[in-house]
Amino acid sequence: MDIAHRVKVDDAISDHYTLENGTPQGSSLSPLLFLIMVNDFPELSTHTSKALFADDSTIWRSGNNLPHIMHHLQSDMNLVAEWCNKWGFKINTKKTVGIIFSNKTNCGNPIIHINNEKIQFVDSVKMLGINLDRRLNWRLHIQSIVNACSQCLNIIRLLSGTSFGSSKRALLLVYRGLIRSRMDYGCFLFKDSAKSNLQLLDTLQYKALLACSGAMKGTSLSNLLSECGETSLSHRRYEFFEKFLARIKHSSKSPFSAIFEEKKLSL
Repeated sequence: MDIAHRVKVDDAISDHYTLENGTPQGSSLSPLLFLIMVNDFPELSTHTSKALFADDSTIWRSGNNLPHIMHHLQSDMNLVAEWCNKWGFKINTKKTVGIIFSNKTNCGNPIIHINNEKIQFVDSVKMLGINLDRRLNWRLHIQSIVNACSQCLNIIRLLSGTSFGSSKRALLLVYRGLIRSRMDYGCFLFKDSAKSNLQLLDTLQYKALLACSGAMKGTSLSNLLSECGETSLSHRRYEFFEKFLARIKHSSKSPFSAIFEEKKLSL
């Protein structure tokens, strides 16, 4: 039985519309049905990797010969587009972008088409909350973390009054939920970033712990960490990195397991 849908915006109501494909958003069965639907995602050419997270998909390839890489990626995109057309998936070419990670200033004019539409190549892209720039120096991503957490830092300052403010325990809960969680997300990816970049996060942590503890300006970061029961961000980054390596080492289904074996990483 077909189910008709209507959309209401203020006082305006659309005509009835019957969905021909798709699953109800929020339904407990929808994720399982979607996984079944994408189970036969096409196998790509050798040395081309893929990663899927729900309906977000990424394919990539590395090498020194850019025309050779573009040729194989175009063939892989043709396979993906053919599979999507067969099963009723629509690729949003306006949201589909390409990026070349390289230290070279000029990488030519790469061209890849999806259903005869040229996709745009950009200098930075956001993937699952991680900002990737073409040089992978992580400056853009770290700056975005600082910008987002600066607003949360103002919340801690508002709650930390000398006579009316919240307790140190409550302020630390706010810090861990709103600021530290953002700095922890994917932190092991940029653990080897430039010292000047990581210093931005250390400064942010210092300001947050200073407000939470009510300590005097000039108190060392090490003393603040001890007072608040926290560890340094560098220590947390290596801790998350070790946990990540342990997971992919014991998971044969991880897209990084092949790299793990190739490099013979060990804990």
